[in-house]
Amino acid sequence: MQPGRQYGFTPEARAELWERWKRGESISDIGRALEDAALSELIRVIHAENLEVYGAPRIHIELREEHGVRVGRKRVARLMRDLGLRVCIGAVSASQEILVSACRCSRTSWSATSRR
Repeated sequence: MQPGRQYGFTPEARAELWERWKRGESISDIGRALEDAALSELIRVIHAENLEVYGAPRIHIELREEHGVRVGRKRVARLMRDLGLRVCIGAVSASQEILVSACRCSRTSWSATSRR
């Protein structure tokens, strides 16, 4: 069996997998790296669609419930960290709707902000 056939990758991804396998890399490590790349793109899309207010727990739930992707919350957190995605804490109006214009993410960690 060719490497990658069991993962259901596209022909281009299988070709890359084949070349990396010929160089001596482990098939499971290569498969995980390719899955991480695809999952990272999906995480980036979900994060952007939700106005950058979804953290790893909510993205994990949406991946499972809306997209049918079974993945661990800690893996989602690691990929978000690798991508540099952080939660943007924006202003909330009286009707509890997030104001897009007020959400200017400063890319600072939550622990660095004041908690009042």
